[in-house]
Amino acid sequence: MNKEEWKSIDDLRITDRELSGLYYSADYAKEHKNMKDWYSSIGDFMYAVEEGVYIKEDENGSILYCVKGRDMSDSGLRKWDTQFGTYTSDDRGEFGGELLAPDGKSIGGNFRFMFDLDDKVYAVSTSAHLAIAHTSILRFDSASEYEYVYNTSDMITSMLDGNLSENLKCDAICVKDDEAYAVLTGFISDPQDLLSKALWVIRILKIKNGQAVCIKEYERKSLAMINNLIVQKDKIYISCDKMVCEIDFDAVNEQFGNMRYRTCISSDDEDNLIRTEEELKI
Repeated sequence: MNKEEWKSIDDLRITDRELSGLYYSADYAKEHKNMKDWYSSIGDFMYAVEEGVYIKEDENGSILYCVKGRDMSDSGLRKWDTQFGTYTSDDRGEFGGELLAPDGKSIGGNFRFMFDLDDKVYAVSTSAHLAIAHTSILRFDSASEYEYVYNTSDMITSMLDGNLSENLKCDAICVKDDEAYAVLTGFISDPQDLLSKALWVIRILKIKNGQAVCIKEYERKSLAMINNLIVQKDKIYISCDKMVCEIDFDAVNEQFGNMRYRTCISSDDEDNLIRTEEELKI
């Protein structure tokens, strides 16, 4: 598919596997994939070729998709024009960051999303480094007066209070009328045993009436390289590497549960994705 060529997601092939973030064998990737788009490699026997799916909603409410590479030019500097004025974020990843309010007030955090909702402004601070991730949502009632309305429980806090550690990052936001939705991915675990008993989850938050609450949580491997999110009535669409995840809040399909995966890659491509430790030769 050519870049920026938008088509109906009904054209995508349905699969029952989570394919995002998986690697191709080196031989298959070199023969069948555009290696200009390769993302990373492990040794010389496997490549992660990013095939980023993006989605949008047309004027009739139909969901369209296209496949394009990730924009790697993001410097961490972001600017948002809101009803309270212009905010500027300097996100330095694991080294921290700050949000500058219109009046010059500095607020610490890794701010990646900011949006107006009714008479409030919301900002999302989120970061992920190695096995640690965190997400906070702030509600601004004026240019620099804010309140935290959502926090994941990080590893240090969890060790102190005895709760599970929520290593979740916010990947995408969708503002819809008088509410907004956020998708968080990562894992929940005992802070004393961070990875061996990790539970991988996808968590959906709804932001409305000044609060942010979890409305759905799914126990499954975290989706990789999420690009954007669309909410329609009782469905949520999450686009990511190689596929679109379609979540139906109510209907339960016997084969796919309440999730359906649509992929842009061929069945041959899917068969040549490496999934197991045996295939990784480790």
